[in-house]
Amino acid sequence: MPGIVIFAANGILTVLTTVFLTGTVDYAELQTGHREESVIFSMQTFVVKAASGLSVFLVGIGLNLIGMGEVSGKSQDELAAETSFIFTDSMRLGLRLMMTVIPILGLAVALIYFNRKFKLTDEVVAANSKELAERAK
Repeated sequence: MPGIVIFAANGILTVLTTVFLTGTVDYAELQTGHREESVIFSMQTFVVKAASGLSVFLVGIGLNLIGMGEVSGKSQDELAAETSFIFTDSMRLGLRLMMTVIPILGLAVALIYFNRKFKLTDEVVAANSKELAERAK
């Protein structure tokens, strides 16, 4: 069940990103006089890939900090042969924090930042679309 919720939310996020970007395209056209859809939408792909790389980097740092990155000197065969990898209580706590509390705090900070910086409300987007339609006449 949690997987359904997570993937449904991810789908909603994808749609919302596209909606926000279309408003940004109109806003940029009003500011510059040029419609740069290709640049704006291709930058979205780049930003997603950069964010994915950053998240993997941060997870690696987190795993090292909680003591799970200490197997780097062993081969795949040696690691597979070790069936008794011991999770300490601090490792369990670290994993739980990395999987719940830290992402929730990060999302809360991102939401606050987004609400303060993103000024294209529904009214502004509608006004921009109306002005662009008038310019096209």
